Amino acid sequence: MCLTNDQGELAHRTVKRLYGRMNKHDAAKQIGRHVLQLKHAQVSAEREQSKIQTASINDNIEIDLDKHYQILKT
Repeated sequence: MCLTNDQGELAHRTVKRLYGRMNKHDAAKQIGRHVLQLKHAQVSAEREQSKIQTASINDNIEIDLDKHYQILKT
């Protein structure tokens, strides 16, 4: 995998930031664990955002259907 300078710099800053959050014992393993946690959090946030967007789309559909099929009160 070939990284561009921007991607490499971002990866370096991420590792540098994570290094300060650990006890420095088996650093590579701890950094890997933190990176994996960050990826899981990002995927979870994307799923949550997708649910919110889907819910708002469904709400709009229900509102439109309610307006279209109105039952007259007699």
